[in-house]
Formats: sequence, C-alpha cells, structure tokens
Amino acid sequence: SADDGGVTLYEWDCDANGTFEIGASTPVSSCFWADDGSYSVTLRVTDASGQQATDTAAVTVLNQAPTVTITGGQSSYGEGQLATWTLSLSDPSPVDQAGLVVVWALSDSAGAVVGTASTTGVSVQIPDEGSYTLIATVTDPDGGVGTATRNLVGVNLAPSVFLSGPTAAQEGTPLSFVASGSDPGPLDVLTSTYTITRFGAGIVASGTGSLIAWTPPDEGAYVVNSTVTDPVGLSASSSVALIVSNVAPQITSTPPTTASEGAPLTYPPTATDPGMD
Repeated sequence: SADDGGVTLYEWDCDANGTFEIGASTPVSSCFWADDGSYSVTLRVTDASGQQATDTAAVTVLNQAPTVTITGGQSSYGEGQLATWTLSLSDPSPVDQAGLVVVWALSDSAGAVVGTASTTGVSVQIPDEGSYTLIATVTDPDGGVGTATRNLVGVNLAPSVFLSGPTAAQEGTPLSFVASGSDPGPLDVLTSTYTITRFGAGIVASGTGSLIAWTPPDEGAYVVNSTVTDPVGLSASSSVALIVSNVAPQITSTPPTTASEGAPLTYPPTATDPGMD
C-alpha cells in the first residue's frame, strides 16, 4: 500500500510449483512455457515493509504451427536429371521439435505426383519437360501444420543415337544396320528414320525404324544415316560410311560338249551379275 511505501518486488511462479522463478521491481514480466497446455501462474508482491500478497491465475498456452523451409536446388532441371533440395524444420516448442513429421511431394502441372517421401532430403528424377511444384508439409504432435512451396521447370533435352553396321561390302549382299537411340527423358518415345545416299546419285533408299535391312544394288560410296526425334521435335543423327565393291559376273549356262563335224555350233551363253551391271 502507499502507507507501506508501495510494492517493491514482484515475483512470478510460472508453473505454480512453489518456486518463484522471476523477480522484478516492475509488474511487467514474461513467462516461457515449453509446450501448449493449461498452466497456473502465481504472482507474489512484497512492499517496502516486507508485507506480501499472492494471487494465482489460469493461463492457456496455445499451440504454434511449425515451419518448413526449402533450401538449395535449382529453378530448372533437364528431363531425366535428379533434382535435390533440403528441408529445414522448426517449431517454437522444444517439446514439439523432436516430434515433427515432414512429407514432401513433387507434382506436375496436371497434379500427378511424380515423387514423394517423408525425408528432409528431397531427391527426385524429373521425368519430362514441363512445370512442377514441390510442396513440403510439416506437422507437429499437436496437429499444427506448416507448408512451403517451390516451383521449377523441366527442360526438354535432345536425344542421342549411335548407328552400327558394316563399312565395307560387296554389291548384291544383304546388309543390316542397327540404330540405338536414347533420350534423357524416361517418358519420351523416339521416332527413328533413315536414309541411304550414294555419292553422285543422292538418296537411293529411305524408311522408318531402328533396324535397317538393305542390299546395295551396285558398287560405289554410300552413307547410311539414322535420325531419332523426340515428341517435342529435338533430334540427333548418326551415320556409317560404306564402300561397296564390284563383284564379277558369273556365266550360268552350260556350253555343249558335243558337236558334228562340218555343222555350225550354236551356243547362246547366259550370265548374271550381283549388281546392276
């Protein structure tokens, strides 16, 4: 009271356990609670003469939502590449901090989930070109939820192809060439086409498919080329230079082995050539 010189000491027992943790000369103070819940707070005041009084009030501490932060990574990745991020989790309550649970999911522009896990390390392959959204959700033991979002773009990358086959052959001999195409995007389906060009004559054969079966009609210098194209239109080519040699013709007819003296001998021979000769 004013007659006693006024209050000189304010003491606070924040958990009503009989121990006054805080002492101050002013009536304003702060208590900290490690977790949400219902608590009793006791205030004890002392005046200049040493007289004391106490009062207790009930305090309800509300849960505070946790937070999740996405760090690292890039704003764009090539299709087929591995995208990585790190998730940092925090909660105002040290009690809840130990019980935080996080779930992340990467979805494409249509909402289809292409990767998800309950880890603080994000690692997921970008399956195709397009827009993607990473959403990380953290939940504390009391049901508090925090989210973070990161947008990124998947970039289309060109395919590759390797054409294998003979580099030398004889005219009229069946040949086979194989085009092995691949694409960084696991969802891309490649289209294969081929052309066969003869030096001085231009394209002599063309078609589709990765297996090329062809018989050179004549000797000469040829180039066998294979091209693969992805659904977006990016392409790659590979070629094999082929030298085709001439093959001697063969007589297929059998000459007569007998004749009459004084009579003309008639023998019309026939012959074949593997080429166009």
